[in-house]
Amino acid sequence: MDLLHVLEAQCNWVEQQGFELRRDEGIPHYIVAQYLSQIELYYESTRMKTPRGSILVLEPYVPHGYHCNEALLHHWFHLDGDVLPLLSRYGIQPNVFYQLGNAEDLSRIFEQIARIYHDKGCFRDNHLALKVEELFVCMGTQIHLQASASDLNYNVIKRLQELRFHILEHPEYDWSVGEMARQMFLSESYFHQLYRKCFGVTPNRDLIAIRIERARTNLMCGASVATAAKKSGYANVYHFIRQFKKVMGVTPNQYKHGKRA
Repeated sequence: MDLLHVLEAQCNWVEQQGFELRRDEGIPHYIVAQYLSQIELYYESTRMKTPRGSILVLEPYVPHGYHCNEALLHHWFHLDGDVLPLLSRYGIQPNVFYQLGNAEDLSRIFEQIARIYHDKGCFRDNHLALKVEELFVCMGTQIHLQASASDLNYNVIKRLQELRFHILEHPEYDWSVGEMARQMFLSESYFHQLYRKCFGVTPNRDLIAIRIERARTNLMCGASVATAAKKSGYANVYHFIRQFKKVMGVTPNQYKHGKRA
């Protein structure tokens, strides 16, 4: 897949009450937006009031516009590249409003995308592409959770989400399935079953993916192999190197210097 390109990004963008926008021919890029206030928005044959915190991924050249009955506050970015296969991978439909239970978590990712875009720092384009995919992963996870909510208790889903978010924020902790289960006050076997049903992956495989993803980001921003290992939760750097190569097809040092499998 081609690298995703964030062409412009803003967070906490404000339009005054009464503002109107009309794009009869759309724009030649994807628009990804989260609406933190309610406005009247139309696109294609759809006209609706946006639920607060909702997200829309709008395809290129889709006519759209909106009218603000109140001051509009929203996050947004314009996106180019091979976007559709990525949306399909995570079960996200373009031109569909999503009102998801993790709206605050998604807002934080929008804010990070805007900050990285404007900082123009080291490996900015790669970092932005990873953050966009992280946003889609989080959206897809929540969409999957909502689809299977009838099979799981809401409070259990919420606790699993909170635990996984904590792991995403702190992969350097000494995580194990036993420790995860202990924090959920569940047996390991039952926790393993619930986690897989909720997220579609075992907790061990998910933890490895989370840690390798953090290591990739650190390596691309100049961290040494030892530092990337430590920040990703690996006490043994040689174990980290073996696991990284198994997942990525190259060693961390090769990845750091631009070699890809």
